[in-house]
Amino acid sequence: MTMNDYMSNAILHRDPNKGVVIFRNDVEQINAKYFSTIIKERSWYSRPGASKKCLMPKIASFHVKEREFTGYKTDNDRSLDSIKRQILPFVSEWEGRKLTIDEFTICPSNSIALNTCFHFLKSKDVSRITHEAPARASSVDLAREAGFRRDFVSTSERDNFCLNLHDINRFKGVSNQALVLTQPKIGFGKNRLSKHIDAILDNLGYNSFLLIDESEDLSYTPSFDRSLCSPDNVLRVKKVFQGTLTQEPLYKSQASSGTEVSIIFHHEKYRTKIAKTLRLLGGGTNTPSIKMLCETFNESRVLQASLAEASATANNQAQQIRTRLRNSPVYFDIFENAQSCYLKIPFKDGYFFNNRKLLLEKAKLLKVPLDLGSSTYFPYDMKSEWIRLNLLSSEENILRSIEAIDKLARGFS
Repeated sequence: MTMNDYMSNAILHRDPNKGVVIFRNDVEQINAKYFSTIIKERSWYSRPGASKKCLMPKIASFHVKEREFTGYKTDNDRSLDSIKRQILPFVSEWEGRKLTIDEFTICPSNSIALNTCFHFLKSKDVSRITHEAPARASSVDLAREAGFRRDFVSTSERDNFCLNLHDINRFKGVSNQALVLTQPKIGFGKNRLSKHIDAILDNLGYNSFLLIDESEDLSYTPSFDRSLCSPDNVLRVKKVFQGTLTQEPLYKSQASSGTEVSIIFHHEKYRTKIAKTLRLLGGGTNTPSIKMLCETFNESRVLQASLAEASATANNQAQQIRTRLRNSPVYFDIFENAQSCYLKIPFKDGYFFNNRKLLLEKAKLLKVPLDLGSSTYFPYDMKSEWIRLNLLSSEENILRSIEAIDKLARGFS
């Protein structure tokens, strides 16, 4: 295959008005070609993405007896109503608005929560789902599996990677569609503004929805006015925790995690339909996770303290990155809130795909597997590459990753 053939096959979406393109998610192909041996042998110098070395808060540190590992419960047919009433005051406080038990549904994972939303939207005759790019790859894949084709509205650096007024206006009066956003904005750790959410809602057409994926949000206090999320055309997915099942130090490797709980926030009139969809998808939550959910919300300020600890870790790492890259060609944007961020490596000149190939070859020599922007459908201007960095990784991994990325970038400056 020639480079031109590769380029035509790799590009998934073009936006000539913004001068950007979106590539197919090629993370598996890149790993297979450049990093498979390094990953298999665990011989890396650092792993900037480090998804399997993510440090999780103490939120999930308690003993679970062996007999409690059996059984699942699905938030359907009022089976979890007593538990939901028990945690309702704390969930309402977390949301910053008063809720009823019919305004949220408990799910065993973020993926199942998103999948439930997409199948629910399908049942509501939504015919098109548009993802704001960058987008979470798992969300795009789940929407496609639910029967929707991949569709994007791209952002650009000149608009600070936010939807501009023209982007928002394209949804005005259009029926039967859904727009998927991330909070905070994936890749940048920037919180959504209330006026931004309000503008989108004002332009949604008949039977159109806004779906917000908040799985990377580390804030306890809402970053935007949650009263905007009470209309019947807003769905939100928020991860409560993902943690360990034994008493351990403050942090534990995500690789040994055994529990995860996410919540779908929705209008109460959709409760029955969403619960039924969850049941049909096999969305049962294991008993230890249910127990952990209760303890998380019932113990005073456990969730708030845990999120504060994780947020402080991410922000301290971000500050250290900014300090160490002060005289580097690597670009790091303003950071507010998230588990990960992107670093930009500018290509001074030359053909983009040649530079990208050279970057990956050098990273292989340094034994640093990279997660590129294409893994989140990043809108490229074809003048730079973006590298994902997990801010809840270990400090040693962060420092080694910064050192390696700076070295890679200087080769193109």
